[in-house]
Amino acid sequence: MVGRQPDLKLLRDARSDADHGVARCVVLGGEAGMGKTRLLDEFRAGIGAEALVLSADCIDLGPLGVPFGPIRSIMRQLVSTVGVDAVLAAAGPGRAALAALLPELATSGAGEIDGAAESGAEPLPDTTMTLLREFCRDRTIIVVIDDLHWADAATLSLLGYLLRTAADERLLLMLAYRVEDTGRRSALRHMLAELERSRALTRHELSPLDELEIADLVARLGGSEPDGDTVASIARRTGGVPFFVEELVGLGSGRIPETLRDVLLARYERLAPGAQAFLRAIAVGGMEVDHELARLVLDGADLDAVARAATDETVLVRNANGYAFRHALVREAIYEELLPGERRRLHEQFARVLSDSGAPASETSFHWYAAHDLPRALVASTAAFDQAVASNAFASAVQLGERALELWDSVPNAETTTGRTKPGLLTQVTTAARDSGDRKRGLALVVQAIEATPADEPFARARLLQFRAEVLAEEGMPGAEETYREALAAIGDSEGDLELTARLQSSLASRYELTGRIVLARGLYERALSTARRAGSDVVVSKILLALGWLEALDGNLPAMRDLFAEALSIAGDGTALLLYGVNASDGYVQLGEYRAALEASERPMLRARELGLERRWGGILSNSVDALMGLGRWDEAMERGRYVLAIQPDGCSIVSQHRRRIAVALWSDDARLASAIAHDHGAQIETFGKRGDLQDVLPTALTLGELALFQGRLEDAWREASVVWELPHDGGTGFDLPLLGLAARIVAELRRTGAPVPEGATERIHSTFERMATWSIVPRWRAFVDAELAGPEGPVSEVRAWRDAVDALDDETMPAHLRAYSLWRLGRAQLAMGDRAATADSLRLAVELADRIGAAWVSRQAGELLRSAAIGERHQHSPDPLTARERQVLDLIAEGLSNREIGQRLFISTKTASVHVSAILRKLGATTRTQAAVMAERAAPVGAAVGV
Repeated sequence: MVGRQPDLKLLRDARSDADHGVARCVVLGGEAGMGKTRLLDEFRAGIGAEALVLSADCIDLGPLGVPFGPIRSIMRQLVSTVGVDAVLAAAGPGRAALAALLPELATSGAGEIDGAAESGAEPLPDTTMTLLREFCRDRTIIVVIDDLHWADAATLSLLGYLLRTAADERLLLMLAYRVEDTGRRSALRHMLAELERSRALTRHELSPLDELEIADLVARLGGSEPDGDTVASIARRTGGVPFFVEELVGLGSGRIPETLRDVLLARYERLAPGAQAFLRAIAVGGMEVDHELARLVLDGADLDAVARAATDETVLVRNANGYAFRHALVREAIYEELLPGERRRLHEQFARVLSDSGAPASETSFHWYAAHDLPRALVASTAAFDQAVASNAFASAVQLGERALELWDSVPNAETTTGRTKPGLLTQVTTAARDSGDRKRGLALVVQAIEATPADEPFARARLLQFRAEVLAEEGMPGAEETYREALAAIGDSEGDLELTARLQSSLASRYELTGRIVLARGLYERALSTARRAGSDVVVSKILLALGWLEALDGNLPAMRDLFAEALSIAGDGTALLLYGVNASDGYVQLGEYRAALEASERPMLRARELGLERRWGGILSNSVDALMGLGRWDEAMERGRYVLAIQPDGCSIVSQHRRRIAVALWSDDARLASAIAHDHGAQIETFGKRGDLQDVLPTALTLGELALFQGRLEDAWREASVVWELPHDGGTGFDLPLLGLAARIVAELRRTGAPVPEGATERIHSTFERMATWSIVPRWRAFVDAELAGPEGPVSEVRAWRDAVDALDDETMPAHLRAYSLWRLGRAQLAMGDRAATADSLRLAVELADRIGAAWVSRQAGELLRSAAIGERHQHSPDPLTARERQVLDLIAEGLSNREIGQRLFISTKTASVHVSAILRKLGATTRTQAAVMAERAAPVGAAVGV
């Protein structure tokens, strides 16, 4: 461990953070031989029994690897440590995903889970995180994975998910990789680049030893101080790589080899031919080879003598069941010594033995491929693809499927050989790409699958077109509507799959609705409902009822909307239909300003998505709940939940929505620099969705960019964005129109205040746009706000009256909470213009109080500056609330009887964070029990707690 004390300290500091409930991940990089594994061994040696260490190495099987190979090893260690029953109990609904990873658990009932068949995303990451959270409550868990450059795609995806979602768990990930094996196209390189901003991540690259450290190491290894020339020679020839230094010193007093390759092979070349042949065979098998496997590959040869010679020379080291190379570079150098024929023969022998022993098909696929036996490689690759899909290792499945597709045309009678068609395999690989979350890759594959699907298989073609349209819509790309039309045209009037027909009709109707063609949408939704009822599909019926309910809301018929929503929920069950309800009902209620109803509609589906491991695929539920929290003024909670949205990386629409929210919160929180930075970093993605034609993306994007321009004083740009609300043709109106009309009115007011010209007909355009939404219950509140903004030219008396009406109209949870604080400030400004100083003081103080509670620091600053500039008297003293807004929220859940864990699930925080909040509440209230705290808080509700929130 010469020269590695600072590196070891970094690892131990990360361990200390994890011990204190701050999840960490340290990624060690370095050239081969730099000492990464040695450093990890030293770190593990000092951990002690108080922490649980789970370790695994990645295996070199070319670019594909064994799907979830190291994760499977880690989970088996966890089961061995805590017991099968404890793991299954903690996994809960994730037992099916765990059983797919560890088939031996299936006999313990691990596969029994309702709704598991509806899983359309990779549930294992969620299950793994659930297990780690559960078992790191009482002790720190340290996960160590070495040779990450050989990790399969599914493992990298899972590790990325853990790193994004871990926060205040007692969890430490230690990952090590070789930097020279992470080229431009490396999956590991891309993963690390995506996670670069994670606060939990520390990347650390080991540096070479300097000459003083080399001299120290040589002295320790050789037992005497080396002379300067020897040290300089070793330093020049090894580049300061510790492994090479050790090798050179270990060669003794003989001639020092001139090249590093000679160094790597020096011990090998000392051995007799029989031992060298044994090592070449072991090198074909990988870094570690079981003794019995090696014996079978070498036709039952007696290996004891040659194995002893190899271990005595320290080329190999013994492990529990066989042999491992002392260093990966030695194995690679020996592998390169193989003659082409010898290499093929040994790979073929490994493939045969592994096939006979029932090894994973990904391993046999690797060896058949390396042996150039393409027919067997194709069969093994398709089998490996099937195994990866069954294990939910979709990212690895895509790679294995693509290898099979690459081999397909080189194998005669491939269909007979594999028992499947090429279009069928393309379809399966496309589905795996979708389920892995790699939509862009899925798009590329689905185009090939569509072209390869025969014209006499219309339903197969239609399903592929459906997938293509869904991805285009989710990613904000053009062509979704045309693709849905093509899919419906492919199946025509056939009734072979009525459910598929109903889904396609409903999806096309949704495109009409999202682009403002409500009459067309209604007619097609009604046709789709009839088709879905004939198909007997409650899932599709429920989805269409929600859509029709929203159209009733657009007509102002809220009772009919609620009835249809209730009917949709009554048949939703506990699977996909429930999740659809969570997305659509919560979105509808948010647009109507019914924020609490939106939270209620999202709560059960949100928890169910988490139980099923489908949070990422159904991220829209979580995203809509963030909008509801924003509307209620619970910004801290909204941003905390929004960070989780970004962590799980759902569809592009949800991600873009969260970036828009972050900009809005930054602006109203008086942090224009942060708002500009977010817009700069994510502007291209936001604008992509803003240009695709969907009202649910175009209008919110215009609101965000227009508000950013207004705060920055770019009034012309702001007006151009706001004008989208009447320039983009759409029947009726949407809940996204109203905030834009409010923005347009604010811009007009600011233009007048600064003396700039107001666009001709501006107020008329704003008022006329309201007419198409006259039936909406929320419209009068927004009109009151807009009328107040536009009341300036009528004189101060009329302006005060208008702003008082606006404040009264906004005293309701159906309007964004920050706008009431803003309206109070504007009322105070109008009252000051009239000379009513007492009324001004009251309005401005209320504005500051409400703005401070929400976090709208910009309003608080404006109102506070006006108070000071007007020299209005001291602020009244209000009874302070000892609890923060978050603690009040936790207290409400305590009163409901929820445990800390249940509170954490409800608020999307960890159990530890919930426990911290509970302890703070008891301390502040002087309570000794949870029940006592709830009673005391009820008796001592804070003054003004109900103002505007």
